[in-house]
Amino acid sequence: LDLPGFEVKLPKAVTAESKEKNITISLSIKGQMAINDTSVDENTVTRVLRKELKDDKKDFLVMIRADEGVAYGKVERLMEQAKEAGAKRIAIATQQEMEKVVKTQ
Repeated sequence: LDLPGFEVKLPKAVTAESKEKNITISLSIKGQMAINDTSVDENTVTRVLRKELKDDKKDFLVMIRADEGVAYGKVERLMEQAKEAGAKRIAIATQQEMEKVVKTQ
């Protein structure tokens, strides 16, 4: 999986995440954005994503990897832009948290 050259700390979740990641939108705490490994900004994200989605033989999953510190409104806006670009399946990535099992005697 190609990722951009910046770090994104995902929010923690205990739910299982699909291994299928066809198109990934990354959003850093500093506002840097990328689609797979291509840098984008608010003005180019829809156009670049539409180009990525043009192979309609595939039912692409668009995975949004937003840093846990990013305001939810920005993630919501990315979801809207993904829909505008033609995405039919959108998911928000989370970091899986391992539950510790403590045995008591």
